[in-house]
Amino acid sequence: MVSFKHFGFNVATDSVFPLSFYGVKGGMVIVYSDDPNCWSSGQSEQDTRPFAKIAHMPMLEPSDPQEAKDFTKLAFEMSEKFHIPVIVRLTTRVCYSRGVVRLGPISKGKAVGQGAFTKENRWHTMPPKIVERHAELHGILKKVEEWSEKTDLHRTIKGKRNDLGIITSGVSYTYVTEALDRLGIDLPVLKVAMYPYPKNRIKSFISGFNLKQILVVEELEGFLENEVKAIESEMVVDVKVRGKDLIPQWGEMRLEKVTAAIGSILGLPIQEEKKTPAHVFKRDPILCPGCPHRASFWNAKTSAGKDMTYAGDIGCYILGIYKPIEMQDYVIAMGAGTGISHGINKATGKPVITVMGDSTFFHAGMPAILNAAYNDSDLLIMVLDNGITAMTGQQPNAGMGVRCGGEAARKASIEEVAKALGAEVTTVNPFDTKKMQATITELLKKKGPKVLIARQPCRLMFMRNARKNKVKIPVFEIDQKKCKKCDLCVQYGCPAIHVDMPKKHYYINPDMCWGCTVCAQVCPFGAIGVRKEPEQKK
Repeated sequence: MVSFKHFGFNVATDSVFPLSFYGVKGGMVIVYSDDPNCWSSGQSEQDTRPFAKIAHMPMLEPSDPQEAKDFTKLAFEMSEKFHIPVIVRLTTRVCYSRGVVRLGPISKGKAVGQGAFTKENRWHTMPPKIVERHAELHGILKKVEEWSEKTDLHRTIKGKRNDLGIITSGVSYTYVTEALDRLGIDLPVLKVAMYPYPKNRIKSFISGFNLKQILVVEELEGFLENEVKAIESEMVVDVKVRGKDLIPQWGEMRLEKVTAAIGSILGLPIQEEKKTPAHVFKRDPILCPGCPHRASFWNAKTSAGKDMTYAGDIGCYILGIYKPIEMQDYVIAMGAGTGISHGINKATGKPVITVMGDSTFFHAGMPAILNAAYNDSDLLIMVLDNGITAMTGQQPNAGMGVRCGGEAARKASIEEVAKALGAEVTTVNPFDTKKMQATITELLKKKGPKVLIARQPCRLMFMRNARKNKVKIPVFEIDQKKCKKCDLCVQYGCPAIHVDMPKKHYYINPDMCWGCTVCAQVCPFGAIGVRKEPEQKK
């Protein structure tokens, strides 16, 4: 089993799409989750279900934690039965939901090393074999559909009315049941759980209840709706299929959207919920206190100025989009920052500063650096090395010398790799602001690709280790007599630094200060220093 969010699956499609053509002998399950409303992933809001059609793979859509468990197990059984990979498609609300899950018997799998690859396992994607396999796949998917028709995967709920029926899938089913309960009406509902969609079940649902209209409820695009319309067109019935004309193709599904759609069709008065305005303190997305990335951004902006073109990438430092940093002029996908910078440099003749993390360097940054070196692009590539994959939960990477299980691993050197790719390489400590600023100034005078490694451990990880080892970290404070209220410390953007208006009283919250020392270097008047410990009462 391999898992992705929707954007990661996009990257993997080069390898995913041929898998059905190769076929699998053991079970293979691909899990991906779309993120309607972009709660966790801002690069795109997309519906990834059409990929199942393109890839010729069955796709299961669980609606709750129990089905998530059951469908994952079923996906392995299906994959072994039909010898093709099976997709389990989730959305954010399924992933974030929780509930009591009943377990079944747990079978013991094969241990590592017990598998075998024989010459019978050879495959390739050259014609005419691949064309013959394409024909086979359509036959296999037809068998999958026929098999699913006979299972209890899909669920039909009988209703007392026939003026409207609802066809739904995934988490949208839970919104439908709640909406019907709230409206106090009893409509027939068909919950389809798998693609290829069960044509016969859908036809039986439409004709069996003599439905006048059908509402298709799904996140995000009208993927299921289009299939239902195609099936309805084959039948000798007069049924109107509704869906995305009433429910938007963007944004997360909400109870209000479903009730409004049902009410619109049935002419029901839908009472709007009274919303009490919440007075919540506005908080912008921001880097952690003492984050070395903030120092790297500050040093680059101080040296190169605000007018320099700054390329963004994917990692904690994506927060450089927001105020007060505002130094990510474009962010597209992991590794794309340097590639786009190369194009901008060639088109404008002006240097570009591009930013990537150590994990991004190993995952997707190396080809872009190689391309910049090969084509002699005038870039300053800042590799923000915080010694861990911090953005997604403190996972190790190839530069740490440790694997996910904690065992020792070969440690890759960013310096050696970058030099081998053809770039000039320099390493600095971002907390030494004067030295890093001077280094950036000098590197910008040079032509060609330069890699500047800003190395300082993730401050969150640093503080955890300090607490674990009982190491005391100094806390800083602002001397009110020396403070000239120039606002520079606030512009630095550390969440530990505050200013009370309208008196413009600047201070550092001691509970949030993680002792990085940078604010003391930023202040031009020497007003920030180590906080004196309060005297203990005798």
